[in-house]
Amino acid sequence: MNVILDTNIYDLLREDNITRKLISTSILSNKLTIIMPRSVSEELFKSPFKRIPNYFPIKHVGNTVGNVNMAVCDSIGSGNTYKEHKGNSKNINDAYISDAACYYANWLISEDKRLLKRNSLLCERVVSMKYNRFIKKLKEL
Repeated sequence: MNVILDTNIYDLLREDNITRKLISTSILSNKLTIIMPRSVSEELFKSPFKRIPNYFPIKHVGNTVGNVNMAVCDSIGSGNTYKEHKGNSKNINDAYISDAACYYANWLISEDKRLLKRNSLLCERVVSMKYNRFIKKLKEL
């Protein structure tokens, strides 16, 4: 199961040792892979964490949209989910996260209602869920 955790989930994990351990165990048993898109990584470096928390192993991936903000690690996808998600919004990072989820993930975890709703509409194969539902699903793996 490939999972993208939105930046706000790392805030919740800071105080949740039990879920961090459950994630680690699921990763070590090859049931789960935490995907770290560049946009989430950059948000974490700008957050009070000032880094990517070392809670469990992660797989770094680039963004999936080709534009003037590209980095060497990015790939060039169609960007359809990015364009649809962004719309007239100024929140470019949520559009990057949504597009990366559609490209790489089975699950997108966030507490951002708009991100989850838009992602569910734009990429039906990805299950978008909040933290508490994620914990329940993790226990079922």
